[in-house]
This record gives sequence, structure tokens and C-alpha cells, in this order.
Amino acid sequence: MAPDLVLHLAGLPEPLHGRETWRQGFEMMRRAFPDLEARIDDLVSVGDRVAVRVSFRGTHGGEFQGISATGREIHYVSHEFYRVEDGLLAEEWICSDMASLFQQLT
Repeated sequence: MAPDLVLHLAGLPEPLHGRETWRQGFEMMRRAFPDLEARIDDLVSVGDRVAVRVSFRGTHGGEFQGISATGREIHYVSHEFYRVEDGLLAEEWICSDMASLFQQLT
């Protein structure tokens, strides 16, 4: 049985739960930035933990957090940490540079 995925997002007081919640977040980003590309800049793995520094690039082509599509190109960095259990993600901590992203959209 797959472990329940626990999502820790910077700025949220409580974690989110479930793979469906993760999929919904992914789909929201794809609608807002249809050409979104991720580039892994650093990846470190020790035991059941993985740390990733990833750069995202894309075009704001759909609504995002109440901001209508601007057509602007965006670039931001995210630091993400994972715990793996039985070969599947069990926990994820995401600390994205949302200040930079919002500055590019407004």
C-alpha cells in the first residue's frame, strides 16, 4: 500500500495530504503556465531523503492565484525536499521563491 503523501508548502500553517491534492496543484500550475519547464540545478540524496534545487521557466498563459494571464515570461527557483518510503514519495517540503514569481506577474 502506498504511503499517504504529506505536502509541506512554505507559508501554509498546516500540511496538505494526498496524492490527489498533489495532482491538483500540478494541474493548476500547468493551466497557469502551459509551457512550464523545470530544470534540476542540484540534486542530493542521502538514505530516504532527497534535496532538489530546481529552476522553473514558462509563460503566464492562464489564471494564477487570482491573477489573470499576462503573457509574461516567468522564472523562479524552488528548493524541494522529499522523503521516500517503499520507493514512493511519502513527504514533500516545497520552498519556492513565490515573491519573485508574483513580482514578475504584477
